[in-house]
Amino acid sequence: MSDNAYKSVRNPYYTYAAVAAAVLVLFGFARTYYLKTFFGTPALPPLLHLHGFVLTLWFVLFLVQVRLVAARRSDWHRLLGICGVVLAASVVLISSAVAIHATRRDFLADPRSNAALSFLAFLLLGELLPFVGFFVAALLFRQRSDYHKRLMLLASCSLLGAAIIRLPFHFIQAAGLWSSIAMVETVPVTFILFDTAQNRRLHAAFLWGGLLFVSVLPALVFLSRTQLWIDIAKRLVL
Repeated sequence: MSDNAYKSVRNPYYTYAAVAAAVLVLFGFARTYYLKTFFGTPALPPLLHLHGFVLTLWFVLFLVQVRLVAARRSDWHRLLGICGVVLAASVVLISSAVAIHATRRDFLADPRSNAALSFLAFLLLGELLPFVGFFVAALLFRQRSDYHKRLMLLASCSLLGAAIIRLPFHFIQAAGLWSSIAMVETVPVTFILFDTAQNRRLHAAFLWGGLLFVSVLPALVFLSRTQLWIDIAKRLVL
């Protein structure tokens, strides 16, 4: 192994990033999922339990995969990568079911309002579409570790929005739409800035992936309010 490759493998940056993502998920959903017994929050239906379990597995697997690379166990990393494909598909299917079910419930409670239908755009297109795009790109670049690991980090960041807006801080809970979007996008931007400072250059995967990441949610603000999306959302939930 070359000196540069060895330094890349031993670089703790991705371990820190994976731990940070896991911590955000833990704190974001502590009251409603992980520590709900202590907070007395309402019981969850089986679908939401399954959703929480699958997403937890994703972030655990992401951390394990990062540590396997750091330990130079590429054989185990590739083997678990197969499990990652199955898990990613499960994340998309179960998260879609949860989003559609929640939107159906809220819309039927107040059919005169399109707020729930508009918000469905953020749940499906704002989180799951970037997740699928980054994950598929990471698979295509699996022979290019510098691209692969950055795309996997962006894929994981795509799933952090719900955790971030649930963090128990008043300024987050009181934030409006645009402020919430800014906070969600702050996480991947921070990862990109640290990586750029560490390597003294902006990697192409982070350049184009970052631009895509910070463009999706603002674009959805406008798309979610169009009659085209409202009609699509109604077909999905009814």
